[in-house]
Amino acid sequence: MAANGPRRDPAAIAALVASVFACCPLLSLIGVLLGSLSLIRVRASAGALTGRGLAWTAIAISVVVGIGSSSVLERFASRVQIEISSQTRLATTQLFGEGPDPGAWWPSEMGSGARAFGARIRSELGELKSVTTSQGDTQWTGTGAQETLRLHMTFERGDIIGATRVAISADPRTWTPTISMRSIELGASPSLGFPGAVYPAVDDTSPR
Repeated sequence: MAANGPRRDPAAIAALVASVFACCPLLSLIGVLLGSLSLIRVRASAGALTGRGLAWTAIAISVVVGIGSSSVLERFASRVQIEISSQTRLATTQLFGEGPDPGAWWPSEMGSGARAFGARIRSELGELKSVTTSQGDTQWTGTGAQETLRLHMTFERGDIIGATRVAISADPRTWTPTISMRSIELGASPSLGFPGAVYPAVDDTSPR
């Protein structure tokens, strides 16, 4: 009976399969690890295994595609965060400024309370002149993501440091994020916040 010839290392084949899907960072790493493992196995097999070229190809594809996809994901995440910050600044400006309906960025049952809170702050601090945001903590829930952003607001009568919590959803066709305001706090005073004891989250006059 003729002796069996060298066979292709299964790890090299698995590495190549993983490299095809290397746009996923985890599979990119798996492709590199399996390719490296195959090189070790082929070298140690004393000719019983082949697949060295296949392993090197899988490693190269995994590295190139993995780096490229990571860069794309980073740019996408950056654009998403810029959009969230932009919408938050607009929502805050409408709440404390003289723009369109300030309750439009809040759930319907919180709209009237938000409008009353915004009017109170304008009466105490004057109109909001500018607002900047900085990223805070992001929490994932069963219905999506919520993010807390820090606010630096300049009113007619002074500067206020605050924070707001927003719920984030995305258009499934374009992945464009949309925020919905959930709470906002101004400074360290518990009374300068919505929802709170003075302005509860739910409008008691709304239909049940």
